[in-house]
Amino acid sequence: MNMLELKNISKKIQGSSILSDIHLSIRKGEFITLLGPSGCGKTTTLRIIAGFEKPDSGEILLDGKNITKLAPHKRSTNTVFQNYALFPHMTVEENVSFGLRMKGISKKERSARACEALKLVKLYDMQKRRPDSLSGGQKQRVAIARAIINKPEILLLDEPLAALDYKLRQQMQLELKELQRKLGITFIFVTHDQEEALTMSDRIAVMQNGRIEQIDTPSGIYDHPKTRFVGDFIGEVNILVARRNGEAYLEDERMNFTMQEDSMYFAVRPERIWVRRTDFILGADDIALKGHVVEQLYMGSLTRTLVKVQSNKIISAIEFTGDTIRFEPGEEVLIYWAKKDMTAVSA
Repeated sequence: MNMLELKNISKKIQGSSILSDIHLSIRKGEFITLLGPSGCGKTTTLRIIAGFEKPDSGEILLDGKNITKLAPHKRSTNTVFQNYALFPHMTVEENVSFGLRMKGISKKERSARACEALKLVKLYDMQKRRPDSLSGGQKQRVAIARAIINKPEILLLDEPLAALDYKLRQQMQLELKELQRKLGITFIFVTHDQEEALTMSDRIAVMQNGRIEQIDTPSGIYDHPKTRFVGDFIGEVNILVARRNGEAYLEDERMNFTMQEDSMYFAVRPERIWVRRTDFILGADDIALKGHVVEQLYMGSLTRTLVKVQSNKIISAIEFTGDTIRFEPGEEVLIYWAKKDMTAVSA
């Protein structure tokens, strides 16, 4: 069941198109991530859902009700911002319960609900401390507790982990996912960090230039990108060119496979490519190119082999170091992958 729907959402700022015809359906209890580079429109989309921005066209439906013109405080959403926005003169408990205080909730109930929220974010023993005595991760937890105390249907998170160091960010990713499971509410998370999106999400919407390029599960996005941009943005990928001129050619080498168009692009992840000597016997569903080794780069548990193929393109293959055959620069090799691991992508 779709809880939230964005239909035909468009937005311009000072004549420049920020969002163009956004369609997005989000299910109840889903953890969905808006992922893309800076300026792609992901934060504007989040602000439109929250009610802080108004779309120029389109509508937003929450549980089937049109909330496009509804004020932010009348929507069943709460937002966690990147800068935390905590009040420095208030204690942790006072910060968390501030929204309830503004609603006229009694002090006794405010305190009880703040304690409940702080337990969920593992800060119960820090109720009387002030924000300036907290670490970045603890401040982030306080901001989250303040957002969930109102029991919103949807929690909006705008790059909430961006200011944290790498190890703390990894820890908070796990804690946020665990919290979302406990609460059972819908999380809409904005980030430009691919690892964050792949680790935490039920589904990912990859955005570019104000449009959604692809919506899918993390494995669907990674294994089967639909466009060159998605393939390049999520992880590392080799983009191969195929052309048909009577016969099919892949990177200028004649191939025996079916093409639907005269010119096509294919994506292959480096870790799906194997590098072997030219006398290696291929399987029936393997696709292979011949080339010459440019370099092998030792990366600890992994080794990257760079191979120049007939078209002069450099193909990257990544294998476990223990599985890697050592080659000299200039040595002729065979690179191959399973047909199922090659995905057609649009330009």
